[in-house]
Amino acid sequence: MSAWYLDSSAIVKFVVVEAESAALAAWRASLDSDDPLITSELALAEVTSAVARVDGDVQVALAHLDAIEQMVMDRDLLLAAGRLEPSGIRTLDAIHLASALAAGPELAGVVTYDSRMAYGAL
Repeated sequence: MSAWYLDSSAIVKFVVVEAESAALAAWRASLDSDDPLITSELALAEVTSAVARVDGDVQVALAHLDAIEQMVMDRDLLLAAGRLEPSGIRTLDAIHLASALAAGPELAGVVTYDSRMAYGAL
């Protein structure tokens, strides 16, 4: 079993059709059914906000989010996010990265379409 972390930039592409949406959907379809997708609880706010800004269907966004395991944003996770390097990483990206790291050794990778998030994930 391999877990995949999806940040908000990836999840939005399941709801709002963008250039990368078809490739992302094909990748998701290629996963084993027991490979969990995970994200941070932070994605609830980020994804629904992004979808609403483009007059997308927030209920569809919530359905996608319900199918993804959400890591709880507790004090320990937020403190871990504050300690992440590089120090120039944005706060919300740090929360996503700390959430991904909390998945442990099952984490196969991080899926993002945000260049600063990708830099921090290296």
